[in-house]
Amino acid sequence: KAVNGKVIIAYKGTGDKKGSWALFSNDGGSSFTETILSVESSYVADLYYDGDQMIVVHGDYSTSYGYITVGKVWVSTSQDGTSFTTSKVSATYIKDDKENERCYVRHGDHYSSKIARSGNNIHVLFTGYANSDLWTTFYARSTNCGSSFEPAKDIGSGAPESLQNGSETVAARNGNVYWIAASTYPTNNNQRNKFYFE
Repeated sequence: KAVNGKVIIAYKGTGDKKGSWALFSNDGGSSFTETILSVESSYVADLYYDGDQMIVVHGDYSTSYGYITVGKVWVSTSQDGTSFTTSKVSATYIKDDKENERCYVRHGDHYSSKIARSGNNIHVLFTGYANSDLWTTFYARSTNCGSSFEPAKDIGSGAPESLQNGSETVAARNGNVYWIAASTYPTNNNQRNKFYFE
């Protein structure tokens, strides 16, 4: 992202440079400062920059036979591009007396924003498992420009059908937040797609 001669790049490191990283330039790209966001993170999912605040959503996951066994999601924020505050926002639940954390941020067949900002409020969407191993959509919010985040809320379990992973997107304006997600599980032949708004 580039705004008014300032540039931020978020990327996944490999090899000896593990984790998620940010590069920031305040001189149009002539020089960059590099900052590690999290050594534990293994992918970058989304990046927001409006000339005032940088927001990066990133995570880590492992699978077994296509089934997410562990999944964590972080949000890193910065005002200056060199010092970042990183908060883990992924949800946990208890099953068989064990705490599980199985969340993930992905995009479906096309990019859909997982970050929205309005004033001091930052809104983030991601998917994952909730109680009873239910796949759902989660919403996490910061009311202090990313210094801290409230516990993630399950906002997808109320939908009558499963919401499609990666389709969720979020927008914010004038103190309001809006999200949409799609379901592609038909209840009959005439009802192949549904969209949910809030």
